Amino acid sequence: MSRAYQFRQAICVAIASGLLAIGAQATPFTGPVSSYYLDNYNTKQIYVVQGTNVINTFAWAYGAGNNAQFNEGNLAVTNVVTTNGFGSEYGSPATAGQYTLTGTPTAVDHIGKATPGYTKEQQFDGTSDWQYNYTVQYFGVDGSGISANNVIRTDLNWQNPTVLFSVQSGPGACCTYLGITYDPTNDSLWLGGGFIDTIADYSLTGIFLSSFNTGHTSNVALALDHADDTLWLSNNQSNTLEQWSKSGVLLQRGTPTNLPDGKYLAGEFAVPEPATLALLGLGLAGLGFSRRKQ
Repeated sequence: MSRAYQFRQAICVAIASGLLAIGAQATPFTGPVSSYYLDNYNTKQIYVVQGTNVINTFAWAYGAGNNAQFNEGNLAVTNVVTTNGFGSEYGSPATAGQYTLTGTPTAVDHIGKATPGYTKEQQFDGTSDWQYNYTVQYFGVDGSGISANNVIRTDLNWQNPTVLFSVQSGPGACCTYLGITYDPTNDSLWLGGGFIDTIADYSLTGIFLSSFNTGHTSNVALALDHADDTLWLSNNQSNTLEQWSKSGVLLQRGTPTNLPDGKYLAGEFAVPEPATLALLGLGLAGLGFSRRKQ
């Protein structure tokens, strides 16, 4: 092998290594476009992130009594923020309630309800479509002692829970999905893997639509930013926030200024009311057409 050939090979390796290093550099973290509500059950506070900063923080006002740490750890956001507990496995029924988007308690409170037929439940993240709230059983046990993982639908105050469809990965399996968010563009629910690295999209009737892999478990506080139609989540393994396209491209990851370390299992953007969503959909479609034209 000639020295000239070896030299050319070394140059090629160096160039390839440089390109790989450039590709591995993270995209500068710019944070979410809209206000991302993150519920921290360690501090019993809700943090609102926009861009690279925490723009608002408000403390839980309703949870009290036994296991108060978990009473308001779940939430859904429309024109109000409505909290809920972590499920019946955490002791006494959770006391939770409603806030304005700026964090003022509205004095509308409620007691958490167990899903009929289930003696134990763990459910940590929520979402809403303005008609119902939704959550997913990270872990459920029915009356016969069999494990289950279901998507649960409730009314807008987290009352009258009912099983919508199963997302159990196999007989007796638990802890498949933990994060959940509503997607109005196709009337579906995105689910974030708890013990798996999958983000999956299901219709409201339980039909599997699509999925992608993040490369890590603990895909929690899953939320859809309706301003740019991208998914956000909290990676509890690294305590960072991540933005993903719906096709599974990692767009950015980072930690906003003044967002403390902790457990952010529930997270959501405010879901616009249906009339606004229709206009927003037209705007996103027009933006896509413009890009294709260019």
